[in-house]
Amino acid sequence: MEVIYEDGVLRPLEPLPFAEKERLTATVTSKPAPLKKVPFNPRTQEFEWLRVHGADLAIEGDLLVGVGDRVGSVMDQARAKGIALPLVHYVPEEPRLPFAGW
Repeated sequence: MEVIYEDGVLRPLEPLPFAEKERLTATVTSKPAPLKKVPFNPRTQEFEWLRVHGADLAIEGDLLVGVGDRVGSVMDQARAKGIALPLVHYVPEEPRLPFAGW
């Protein structure tokens, strides 16, 4: 069943088939917001910016909208600035070369 949360109370959107004051157990899950349709973006500006600057970051157009060492934190920074789908670029660290000693 669908409910709405208002003023600290879950209110059903339709009548329920239960007796008044009947005790029930409920499982609550939130419904994700529907995705907005985003127009295709070839990311030309972003790729040019990366070519010139290079880094682990999120960009939108020629704006830097997030920097960090985790995708989640970079995306959070971008979303806080109103950017839903920035270009996220990750450059992995160079692996250490094996060393066997002399």
